[in-house]
Amino acid sequence: MFAFAVLLTLGATVSALPTKDGWRIVGGEIAEIGAYPFMVTLKRPVNIHYCGGTLVNSRTVLTAGHCVFGAAPSFISAIAGTNTIDVEEGAISSVALVVHPNYNEKPLENDIAMVILETGFQYSDLIGSVTLNSATIGAVPVFLIGWGVTGINDPNPNYLQRLDTRTITHSECQAFWGSAVNEDNLCTLSPVGQGLCYGDSGSPLLQTSDHSQVGIVSAGDPCALGSPDIYVRISSYVPWINSVANS
Repeated sequence: MFAFAVLLTLGATVSALPTKDGWRIVGGEIAEIGAYPFMVTLKRPVNIHYCGGTLVNSRTVLTAGHCVFGAAPSFISAIAGTNTIDVEEGAISSVALVVHPNYNEKPLENDIAMVILETGFQYSDLIGSVTLNSATIGAVPVFLIGWGVTGINDPNPNYLQRLDTRTITHSECQAFWGSAVNEDNLCTLSPVGQGLCYGDSGSPLLQTSDHSQVGIVSAGDPCALGSPDIYVRISSYVPWINSVANS
């Protein structure tokens, strides 16, 4: 199992940022422009997308813990309100990174963090907050959005991707991954050729019925091999997310 921001170095500590781009969607389709105003690209110097995230409020981005663990805030900026990752305008620098206090790399647990921005984004038709789903969901239709390739050897596309899939039960996921997953995880299972790959770390898993966020991309097998993809389960962390966002 690999965390989706560091290739072959699961558990490695970095002094500034992960040295490899996070994993990206395989087998998705281009997302509709403006449909997901809460989606954020996290950038490292110089204008390089490496992880996704979602706006909890105008100054706070929700992402995966392994996207920012060990990083310096000055090396991370965020851009919202775009479907493409080549834009540079509107980037806001981070001033603080809040990783969950019980985050652990080996085994990967509590893989969740918040990026606090220097100033807030101006909300508009293209920029707004995500709705967090506090319910403990079972097997339901969901979809993933992120900036990703359509194949592992393809060049990085410029446009936000969407992949429709379905969650599986905890027991089904644990039957494959064993102790690598716990009750604070959520899993999806897609056919071979569809799933996560470099660049998707920190991106949201959304419930199809209402577009509320139910998960955060965390880990899995690279890339789209037909094994379950692993997410942080949002409902386990809503109180912590709100406490950080409102502090």
